[in-house]
Amino acid sequence: MSQSTAGAMAVGPDAANSSFFGDTWGDRCLNVARCLAIATAVSVPVSTALTSLTVHLMVIAWLISGRAIETFMRAVRQPAGMALCIFLLVAATGLLYGPAEFSERWGGYLGWRRIAYALIPLGLFGLIVWKRRFVVAFIIASAAWVVVSYLAWISGFSLAKYAGAMPGVVLQNHAVQGVT
Repeated sequence: MSQSTAGAMAVGPDAANSSFFGDTWGDRCLNVARCLAIATAVSVPVSTALTSLTVHLMVIAWLISGRAIETFMRAVRQPAGMALCIFLLVAATGLLYGPAEFSERWGGYLGWRRIAYALIPLGLFGLIVWKRRFVVAFIIASAAWVVVSYLAWISGFSLAKYAGAMPGVVLQNHAVQGVT
């Protein structure tokens, strides 16, 4: 093997699997979880129900991979993961005091679980190839929605779910569409 060929092959934590879904059970489950994380990000502006389904399937695939603790620790070691953990710990201190009943405080704290879900993709997307797949998929989906939005706006199409006419708004609402 020549020096240039050896340098081009990635080894270690940035090495890509030889097949798309991996060679072992854990690799396959993690790659399915990665695909579901991408599907979750793409579905956020479109459907709350689809987002909920894909995030729960992602968590299941992540848990049965046998590498949940390993990837979670990878996420916690990153600056964004540390910040999320600190935030969740600070929010948890709210459980210790307050005039509300504990059940109400606990319910309020559980509302922050969506932020905790962000720790899973932080650990899953350690490989550069999967980061690229994530970004490319999100850009393609967003660009497709931009085209659909402009076509709906030009044609005057408005979804029936809105009380007033909102031509061109094809995602969950105009704010979500603007951010996307």
